[in-house]
Amino acid sequence: MYLGEIRRFTYNQIPEGWLPCSGESVEISDYPFLFMMIGHHYGKQDDLHFTLPNLNDDKLIYCISTKGKVRKPYGYKERMGK
Repeated sequence: MYLGEIRRFTYNQIPEGWLPCSGESVEISDYPFLFMMIGHHYGKQDDLHFTLPNLNDDKLIYCISTKGKVRKPYGYKERMGK
């Protein structure tokens, strides 16, 4: 699982370590690493909160992970021996 990864679920229970992508506003201090990944891209309530993406669907629940590994940026190449 990667931090900020979005998955869809077909059951109504949100797994541990995930938040629903329902456009909800959450505190930056509760999820500082997730905030570092998405920032205020999906909206800003105030300086203490950020908004999650809103991907509501009638049959599927989309969730964003709050824990996990951090992906390397696209095109990132490690320099060996330097």
